[in-house]
Amino acid sequence: MTSGVLPERRGNAHPNIVPYDTYATADGHVILAVGNDAQFRRCCSVLSLEALPDDPRFVTNPARLRNRDALNAQLVPAVRRLTTVEVIAGLEAVGVPVGPVQTLDQVFASDQVAARNMQVDMEVDPGPVRLIDNPLRLSRTPVTYRHAPPGFGADTHAVLNRNDPFGDWSPVPPQALGGFSPRQCSATRKNRRQGKDLPMAWPATGNNPRSPAHGFSPMRERRR
Repeated sequence: MTSGVLPERRGNAHPNIVPYDTYATADGHVILAVGNDAQFRRCCSVLSLEALPDDPRFVTNPARLRNRDALNAQLVPAVRRLTTVEVIAGLEAVGVPVGPVQTLDQVFASDQVAARNMQVDMEVDPGPVRLIDNPLRLSRTPVTYRHAPPGFGADTHAVLNRNDPFGDWSPVPPQALGGFSPRQCSATRKNRRQGKDLPMAWPATGNNPRSPAHGFSPMRERRR
């Protein structure tokens, strides 16, 4: 906003700090957040790249910004030689910010998720589901979970029959139709707003003029 120059897309890389990015290790990935020149020197020591901090191209952060690609050409293979545990242990020991990029199973097996109870198990048909808990912890008004996420089409019957203007006409239950598609639901709501709603099923006998017994066809009615 200040310079008027549009920033480049760099994925996880920081636009103004180098090295500050995701790097592959021998068995996973880590995020390095080297925030100043002193941290850069300590980082290079752990990665056995002791000569880099004295290279004029990498002495300061502005210099590293200008030579981002040249620096990464040496950092990437150096990090890849070590395991994730080795990189994290080495950099944490010298005060360089670093962290693992975890898979979902690693996330939910972590001590932090367990300590904050960040997993919620709820019963649904046909079986239980695992959900992510709200991270906010409110002492007076805690977040509660009363209903599990519905299955596809589970609430369609109830929603489409709310304030049903057709009275005695009973739509086919969603179990018989396998649930309505989103397009069918949208079309039905639109028709109701325009007063064109058609019931999903009609009595086969009786005095209903729209009954199939009287020759009524919803498709023929729609083309009128």
